Amino acid sequence: MGKLTALDNIIQAAKASAAELSEVTASAGHAPAHVGDPAPGEAPDHILVRGDNNAVMRQLLACGYGGAFQCIYLDPPFLSGADYQATVRIRSEKLGEELSVKVPAYQDTWTDGKGRGGSEEGREAYYKMLAENLVLARQLLADTGLLWLHLDWHTVHYARVMLDEIFGEERFLNEIIWQYKSGGSTKKHFARKHDTILVYAKAADYRIHIDKEKSYNRGLKPYRFKGVEEFEDETGWYTLVNAKDVWQIDMVGRTSAERNGYATQKPLALMERIVKASSEEGDLIGDFCCGSGGFLEAGAKLGRRTAGCDRSMLAAALAEKRLLDGGYPYQRYDMDAESLPEGSDGDFTGQDSLLGGLKPADRTMLQRIASEDPQALVLFETALPDGRRRKVDVFGRETVISCTEDA
Repeated sequence: MGKLTALDNIIQAAKASAAELSEVTASAGHAPAHVGDPAPGEAPDHILVRGDNNAVMRQLLACGYGGAFQCIYLDPPFLSGADYQATVRIRSEKLGEELSVKVPAYQDTWTDGKGRGGSEEGREAYYKMLAENLVLARQLLADTGLLWLHLDWHTVHYARVMLDEIFGEERFLNEIIWQYKSGGSTKKHFARKHDTILVYAKAADYRIHIDKEKSYNRGLKPYRFKGVEEFEDETGWYTLVNAKDVWQIDMVGRTSAERNGYATQKPLALMERIVKASSEEGDLIGDFCCGSGGFLEAGAKLGRRTAGCDRSMLAAALAEKRLLDGGYPYQRYDMDAESLPEGSDGDFTGQDSLLGGLKPADRTMLQRIASEDPQALVLFETALPDGRRRKVDVFGRETVISCTEDA
């Protein structure tokens, strides 16, 4: 079977699955669940969910969020064949120690039923995931809304075919090239230093805000054309034109103040530009592969209402910390757990799954910090309505602490 035929079969199956969901939702009315209860008009400004994005989007549709989103940004795995890590930094002032450890962030190795990566079955599973998410995202979008799909050279050509089929070729708006500087190159091909963001509208009457950028005159001298406004800066003379589809924005560097250690973290400048281009204050926007929450922070900062999710505990914790640090009101849901585990300050370090992958010296130091200065492992804590405290550690692990344990 040819790849395009296989893609079409995957797309049609995704559409059929979404259609069944629409029928069930229509017959059942408002479905109670973890997400989206209360209704969209009564929801908090920001919703953060830890859970699978497909399940979260389906739940949002079941709870009345169809057509509610002005902008949806998706930054899914790229089918790169790699597994990514996050760098977790721990500092114990009490012990005078600092520790940086690498922990799993997310996997982008798609396997067949026998666990073999790079197989045709693994690629099919990836495209099935992508098609289902694109169909669901379209249903969540308002008629004036825009979808931004962020990929790279691995799969963007097939994603364009998918979007043409799901949204319609006439709904294509732009292929944004995000150009950046980063380390690494090879003598086998030109350096690959850009990602591609595909922009599609749900309907003909969409909303978009195109910013202006400088266009320097030839020779950097004034044209003095009638009716053309010109400006001069330290470089030379220029005019203001509609922004082009190549965006040069630096990646989040190792020494950047906004860096939180999460793999493939996107810069706030890129996220803010997308938010400004496709929404207005008060609009609801979504990121259903939210990673460490850069898009959610950008939206909250610019006065938008946001909804986002990620299945990774660490990603969801970092995203929540952004909202918490910014003072943005939010509601957090967990689709994978009905309740949080009870515990105490010293038993939520995630040692059971993390220690085995650490260097012996790092493992010893982490055990010492967990024993002698457990507070150094706390990423943040929040108060629960019943008076208990919910603590989240630097690995995304969480527990609740009763009032009696503090006494």
